[in-house]
Amino acid sequence: MALSILILGAGIGGLSAAIALRKSGFAPTLVEQAPELREAGAGVGIWSNAMDSLGQLGVADILRPTALPLRILSSAN
Repeated sequence: MALSILILGAGIGGLSAAIALRKSGFAPTLVEQAPELREAGAGVGIWSNAMDSLGQLGVADILRPTALPLRILSSAN
């Protein structure tokens, strides 16, 4: 029997943790407070090392077709 693990929050971190734990033989349960999925009107920036980690989880190729590369990073001074 796999060890049960509770993950609070279905954001990028919670989803990534759930995938990694499941691949490692655990049985994660993911809990999200939002009653439904909806657009938030925000963009998400993922650095190259984070994309490498998502690749190890097997989900980077799902994201790449809709991703746009970040070419310029500036501060809002």
